[in-house]
Amino acid sequence: ARMIDKPACKPLKSTPKLADLDPSSFDAVFFAGGHGTCVDFPTDEVGAFIAKAAAADRVVAAVCHGPMSLVNAKGADGAPLVKGKKVSVFTDAEEGQVGLT
Repeated sequence: ARMIDKPACKPLKSTPKLADLDPSSFDAVFFAGGHGTCVDFPTDEVGAFIAKAAAADRVVAAVCHGPMSLVNAKGADGAPLVKGKKVSVFTDAEEGQVGLT
């Protein structure tokens, strides 16, 4: 049987969808890491949100596996948002060091 703390889950159920948020209403957007982000972040919805944040001259930041959020982010010209930029990410070598390759 699965235990569910209904009061603890209530705020999660009322979390707005990313597509319903206005990126320009934030000063910065931060994408945390973890292996789940490798599946959750490289989506058109996340890419569009980041593109809008960048177009609004907002800070976009990520750590660990969080840069997976940048995979579908495009600039106004349709090119990858990271084209010509230096990006730091969790490397394959680091994956190997923790035994997750």
